[in-house]
Amino acid sequence: MKKIRSTKEIGKSINEINKKYEEYTKIKKKYMDLIEIYSKSYPALINRLNEISDEGFILSNNIEDGYIKMLDKYNGLPKISEEENKLVKYFMLKHKVNIPGKGIKQGYSLSASLKKFKQVKDVEVKKILLEYLVLKVELTKEIIRFRQQNMRDIYFRANEIISKYDAYSYNKNNNIELHDIIFLISSSAGNIDSTDIRLSEDVEFLKHKLESIIAKSEQKGLINGILNELVKMYERSGTTTRDILNILNKIVERESTFYYGAIYNSVDTWKQEFIDFLYKVNYYYIGNKLPNDFLNVDKKILNKNLEFLVFIDEVVKPRLETVTVSKQEFKMSRSKLIKRVKKIYGGSVRSEKNSTEKYLYRIRKNISIMNVLSSYGYTKRKLHTEVLLAERLMIQNKKVEMIRKVLEKYSQRNSDDFKREIRSLPISNDLKKRIIFFEKNKKDILELQDVFKSKIRN
Repeated sequence: MKKIRSTKEIGKSINEINKKYEEYTKIKKKYMDLIEIYSKSYPALINRLNEISDEGFILSNNIEDGYIKMLDKYNGLPKISEEENKLVKYFMLKHKVNIPGKGIKQGYSLSASLKKFKQVKDVEVKKILLEYLVLKVELTKEIIRFRQQNMRDIYFRANEIISKYDAYSYNKNNNIELHDIIFLISSSAGNIDSTDIRLSEDVEFLKHKLESIIAKSEQKGLINGILNELVKMYERSGTTTRDILNILNKIVERESTFYYGAIYNSVDTWKQEFIDFLYKVNYYYIGNKLPNDFLNVDKKILNKNLEFLVFIDEVVKPRLETVTVSKQEFKMSRSKLIKRVKKIYGGSVRSEKNSTEKYLYRIRKNISIMNVLSSYGYTKRKLHTEVLLAERLMIQNKKVEMIRKVLEKYSQRNSDDFKREIRSLPISNDLKKRIIFFEKNKKDILELQDVFKSKIRN
């Protein structure tokens, strides 16, 4: 009976050990995933945290006073996020200390409690607890310093984008009001007789400018629609600081898309005049003279400017890029696009039997492959997709992954930076041309697929 009981107890102990090991494995995986994410995004920060956790610390002779002082310092630091706190814990667990009589150990204690500290009698152990608290403070301070620096860097880059079209150097004492912008829309629509209304200098200037743009463009409905959307954007309530930082990140990621190259190179000069007009309206309404110190910036003004920039990119640009195309122009551009697609994705037609059918099939197949490759840039790496694309594009898997990384980097893929990176890849010139052409004309090419059915339609 004793043997049976002992066997059961041993089995129970083994099960408990297995459970603890499984729990440890899950925790370890969470930490490793977290470190991998931060290592890719912020390698400089991870290197610095590694350096700190490997350092030796000079501790106070009066251990208890040193602990209280360090605890006060820790409690006085700004709060860090849950993910950042996990980083601190990871590097504390990684930290090595020399425990008297036990040798070098890792992760001795994560405690920062004064009550627990006072319960400890062994002086050497108290030194270790103080060392871990010093480490916790240093790691937290470094994360906060890095975060603030990162915020400043992003802010300056975003501010540079905001100010790109700011050609005004004088200080404005009075901004126009929202009802002034609403008046501009109403008067430009012909609903108000403004001859007897006394306007401020700025509003009078904007009114004449808007009337000129509408006359040149003959797109009154489109322009007034955009201005109405702008008013709605201004009327929305402000967002929190955290939301502002998310918008900052969004803008910096899409930095190259805010320069309106296609619009500014267009023969329709009214488009670029309208973009300039909108920047003037934003400047007169909000003002974008943002300070150099991010910590002292007026969050409301910053938020409105950032939302305006996103509004230009997401609302104004697409409408201006697709407008004022007559039916005749559309047919001509469609015909030109079909010829380009045939040339780039089909090559030449051979004069053998059924060659046209095979030729159009080849075009459809190539478009399908390019579409899969393009979509692959929005997803995580998938071995099956990578192998399939490598086989169909007749290149190595690693080159497919290189293309995917460039595609992943750019949500807007018609920028000069995107083209430059594609051209720098170690792939054939023909494939580079196909990728750049497809990303530039993706929407239109996919709409043309029916043209390339096996029956001849063109």
